[in-house]
Amino acid sequence: MFYCESCEVPICRQCVVITHRHPEHKQTELKDAAKKKKTQLQQLQERCKKKENEVKEDLQEIRKFKRDFDFSVSEARTQIDKTVLKLKSSIDQAKKEADRELSIIEKEGLDNIKNADEQLTSLISRMSTAEMVSKSLKEKGSEFELAADYKSLKSVLETSIASEPAKISAAGRILTGVEFEEATDLHGSQVSIGRIKPRRKRDANKAATMKMEFGNTGNEKLNYGWDVAVTPTQEIVVTDTNAAKVRIYNPNGEFKSTFSVNVGIDAGKSSSPWCIQVGPDGLLYVTDYNSPFVKIFDLQGMYRRYFHTVSPDDVAYNTLGSSSLQGLAINSKHQVLVGNCTHNFISYHSLDGTHVKSIKMTIRPAFLAVTSKGNIVVSSYSSSTGAQIIDGSGNVLSNLHNPAGVSSWGPAGVVVSKYFRVDDDEDEVFIVDYANGHAVYRYSSSGKYIGCVTKDVSNACGLTLSADEKRMFVADTKTVKCFEI
Repeated sequence: MFYCESCEVPICRQCVVITHRHPEHKQTELKDAAKKKKTQLQQLQERCKKKENEVKEDLQEIRKFKRDFDFSVSEARTQIDKTVLKLKSSIDQAKKEADRELSIIEKEGLDNIKNADEQLTSLISRMSTAEMVSKSLKEKGSEFELAADYKSLKSVLETSIASEPAKISAAGRILTGVEFEEATDLHGSQVSIGRIKPRRKRDANKAATMKMEFGNTGNEKLNYGWDVAVTPTQEIVVTDTNAAKVRIYNPNGEFKSTFSVNVGIDAGKSSSPWCIQVGPDGLLYVTDYNSPFVKIFDLQGMYRRYFHTVSPDDVAYNTLGSSSLQGLAINSKHQVLVGNCTHNFISYHSLDGTHVKSIKMTIRPAFLAVTSKGNIVVSSYSSSTGAQIIDGSGNVLSNLHNPAGVSSWGPAGVVVSKYFRVDDDEDEVFIVDYANGHAVYRYSSSGKYIGCVTKDVSNACGLTLSADEKRMFVADTKTVKCFEI
């Protein structure tokens, strides 16, 4: 027997000379071919076994991955359930706090109404009695009775006429809805939906009362306090521009700590921290008069990161040349608004610094604040260019004019109230006059002047409101003043 290697089949002697002839076909002895094929099969078997082991390992990896995947899905579902429970609890807590605050407002209002009602009812009763006695004496009294009782009756009537009836102002008591204060973090262990607060009007005629003053004593006195902000823990942070530092005070105004802003990308260069804001992520955002960078710190003063502004022409800082960053605000979309005062534009950024858009300005954006409608109050820190309210495209909606009796003014720090309104659709705006007026004024978000809040400042720059917005902090150069408003 033979083997045709060309066809890979066994053949007989007859096939060798008929169907599998040489040279088209190559033949060999069958026993030699069988031996060779046995060796080849052994090699193929070994390769197949090796491959089988590899596939088994792959299968084990896939099954392990499936177990891990199933576990991760289960863990994710558990976390969803836990988070939903926390959110439900947070919603219940937010409602409870809002109801409690509303109950306090309701009680105060009803007590005032009751007292006024009782005073007016008593006055009406006294007046009715006096009128009745007067009428009876006039119609039926004798000459002697008229002469004798006239003096006392006259006193009663004149007192009633001159009395000031109890009045209740709607300001500070009529509610205009509620404000939702968004949560800063939904990923931590403490899940919160934020706060729901009643929105109301403030008594515009109430004078501000200074409650405390700090930052002007001890070894860490302010050199030049420029701007001020309040942290979620009610600590007060102040930019000390001449010292290139940020100083931190506890809620009682006692000095706690300080940190330098001369760090990070431009460490060692001259620094003049200007505006400061507390972001929804709980971090401190700081602009620098001598730097093109916004620097971000945690509440302990540890430097985290930075970002730079971008002009409306998509020109980055390194092409713009030197830039002075001053104005700073954070809107309800958690976007950081930065005023570039060298090139007069406002640059919008996400919290991580990603550029969103930029708008050109006609005045220097030295101080910024955002209204509930997303418009921007821009203060130029200049008596010649004043302050404006613009929309998100940079269109001027109104100009804020200096109050009557103040020949010229220098608008500086500005803040917009979240929870108090001037009218039903008008935000309350506070703005510092650092020049002739040396005061803090109240405007509406349409630019209407409402009144003077306080003149008890000397060279103020920045200002902010406490969490409940019943106190106002003003950076007054060498000191920080806290007013009840």
